[in-house]
Amino acid sequence: MLKKISAVILCIFLLLCLLACENNAVIPQGGTDISQPETQPDKPLPTMDVFHTENIVRITFFGYYGEGTPVEVPSENMEEIIAWLDSFTLEEEILEDVVPGNNTWCVEIEYSDGAFVKQGLSSIKVGDTGYYLDYDQPPECFKKLISQSILEI
Repeated sequence: MLKKISAVILCIFLLLCLLACENNAVIPQGGTDISQPETQPDKPLPTMDVFHTENIVRITFFGYYGEGTPVEVPSENMEEIIAWLDSFTLEEEILEDVVPGNNTWCVEIEYSDGAFVKQGLSSIKVGDTGYYLDYDQPPECFKKLISQSILEI
């Protein structure tokens, strides 16, 4: 009789273990269920202008990570390109290695006070943190301009 009771208890114990394994529940000593990893709440992205679009006097695009032939934006396309650059926002924090092809295209902006900014169009570093960029669909004139940037070897 004692053997039957022991066998039943053992079967119930094994059944409970099997159910716990199927549910991926891990209960360490202390009784806290850690089957669902704790996630940190998303920290808000910094609010900032990626490109300052006031007082721009010249915009130049470069392909091939800034090594391609520079292509200056003609005056007839400046307004459209400035509006597009104004649409750039921070999309998400870069948590691992950046994706291949990151910042293939760069822009250099000259301002009326003589200041220059050269920045990739895929990601940006704010302090010690990198962020991918999000932006509106590029205008057709951008596509025509960047097709003129070639890499001379």
